[in-house]
Amino acid sequence: EARNAAPATTLQFSINLSADGKLVFSDREVSGETLPEELPAPDEVALILHTSGTTSRPKRVPLSHHNLCVSVRNVAETYRLTPADVSLCVMPLFHVHGLVASLLATFFSGGTVVVPNRFNALNFWSLVQQYRVTWYSAVPSIHQTLLNRAKSLESRSSVREDIQSLRFIRSCSASLPAATILEMEERV
Repeated sequence: EARNAAPATTLQFSINLSADGKLVFSDREVSGETLPEELPAPDEVALILHTSGTTSRPKRVPLSHHNLCVSVRNVAETYRLTPADVSLCVMPLFHVHGLVASLLATFFSGGTVVVPNRFNALNFWSLVQQYRVTWYSAVPSIHQTLLNRAKSLESRSSVREDIQSLRFIRSCSASLPAATILEMEERV
């Protein structure tokens, strides 16, 4: 229904899961129809960001393709993401933080993204270990929840030894209290 409702100029693509578990992007053929070869102009709106309204009324902010490309490149370059990096995407993909930082910046760098069905603090550290996650990005409340989980695991095993692949943690969307940063550095 969404494909049929979109204007004819909308670039559509499909993402499928291959037999070996990899994402396959198809940007030229959707439901047997060949899509136009031209790409959207850099100043065309790619998505509408809905702000949270924390400091004033919520707003709709149009982000152009150029905005997204610059943001994705900045994240990838700032954190020196490479094809060897594995991101654990715990932020929802309808949130610009999850979409741009965790997903698109990792794709831009050629890295791998692990997307669990939903955030679950009980299995988070085991996912980091299982998939050899090199980084994740989250809001302060998730960091605090993970820190509390790490504290509870500390008596049973060393979280630090189980997650040696983790090279950095990113926090966004709100300020992370200094005490939480220090505690995470000590425990994780």
